[in-house]
Amino acid sequence: MKKDNQQQPMAKDLLLASINTIKESQILEGKIIEANKSNIFIDFGALGTGIVLGREIKDNPSLVKELKVGQTISCVVLESENENGYIEVSIKEADRELSWTKLEELKNTSRNALAKVIQANRGGLLVSLLDQKGFLPVSQLSPEHYPRVDGGDKEKILKELNKFVGKDLKVKVIDLDPREEKLIVSEKALNKEEVEEIMKYFALDGVFEGTVSAVTDFGAFVRLSPEEGAKAPETEGLIHISELDWQLVRDPREILQEGEKVKVKIVGFYQGRPALSLKALKERPQIKTEKNEEREK
Repeated sequence: MKKDNQQQPMAKDLLLASINTIKESQILEGKIIEANKSNIFIDFGALGTGIVLGREIKDNPSLVKELKVGQTISCVVLESENENGYIEVSIKEADRELSWTKLEELKNTSRNALAKVIQANRGGLLVSLLDQKGFLPVSQLSPEHYPRVDGGDKEKILKELNKFVGKDLKVKVIDLDPREEKLIVSEKALNKEEVEEIMKYFALDGVFEGTVSAVTDFGAFVRLSPEEGAKAPETEGLIHISELDWQLVRDPREILQEGEKVKVKIVGFYQGRPALSLKALKERPQIKTEKNEEREK
């Protein structure tokens, strides 16, 4: 009997010790033991029983439908012990924490991910990635998706950007701050492996045939496709207006038209994309000087 009396305070001490180890914002994993419209109860084993209060369920009505008794879930501790003795937790907050952790991993490993475009504005695209909202600036769009609008008309740019709403784009996380809920992604920042594949196949000084995908005031975009069976991804490069011809070109449309097949030379790379030249495949015209004219005589 004496032995039992000694065990009771020990068990109580262990319970108090376990409660003291639980901290706010800590992520716990447990099994759902009951789920209804008022509360969700979760078994955390020796740590005790957790509760998701009705206000979170009310704000997220689909929560109860998605969860099943016996299901293992992650939760964030809001309060280590509330007035009823439960560990007050949040499922949604845990999802948020895990999402930001995964986004941090994407940034650190430079891996690409699919983001869904949910809205467009004049500055870029609002996207959803791992259930978090992010921003894809116009300047970070890939060359093939960049709005080629003459004169920079903002309304026309917005019209072009709206075409991407509802679509999935492959992006890379380039900046984030969970506390500020800031997430910036880039479409043009290719991962290292893709850049290496492009540069290996579409080598510097190589000559390739491509299709003019767009002509703008500053040059022409040309889509280059590898031969069938090649591992290299399709890519797009720019022929700057200065690389169209040896003569001064005022309007690139006088030289090339969209859809036209053209041979180009790769003269460099910019952010993993080939810089192209048309004039490098043309014979350089002789510049007439007084000495040359005397020799001709």
